[in-house]
Amino acid sequence: VQAPGARDENGPQGLTAAILGSGLGDIEPTAFTSEDVMAATFNEELIYAVIDTNVIVSALLSRNPDAATVKVFKAVSDGIICPLFNQEIIEEYMDVLCRDKFKLPICHIESVVKKIQQLGIMAERVHSSEEFPDLDDIVFYEVALSKEDAYLVTGNTKHFPKSPIVVTPAEMMEIILAL
Repeated sequence: VQAPGARDENGPQGLTAAILGSGLGDIEPTAFTSEDVMAATFNEELIYAVIDTNVIVSALLSRNPDAATVKVFKAVSDGIICPLFNQEIIEEYMDVLCRDKFKLPICHIESVVKKIQQLGIMAERVHSSEEFPDLDDIVFYEVALSKEDAYLVTGNTKHFPKSPIVVTPAEMMEIILAL
């Protein structure tokens, strides 16, 4: 018997397990703990990025392990990307991922958000005077501004100011490969 919204091992939940590792209920960082990340603040190869909710949704719903969104989340899981977040972003992740239309089991949602919190850095917003078509997106951009050389990875670049810090998942993978 499968839980509501569960899919076969090749579906979204199977991919979630592949991204997070086999022990969804017992998450351990695969590369860095928060303390390791803080100690590695000057590591030039560590990429800091705010991950927009749409990237996480796409990664979790994708059936393609080679999708750029899946690779971005895997890079977070592997400690290549250090996610930046604040409480508003965590709440947005939970709110969106829990929507009925995605049919994601709550245990997977909680595991994903917990992984981001374990591997990432809580950051403050830095005020931006830029204009945004969707006011809910401002927090993602302003948190990305909190760390020099950080990125905002989004599938909706038109929702943000034209800026070198705003990149698509495919562009983020190019940045990673260039290291």
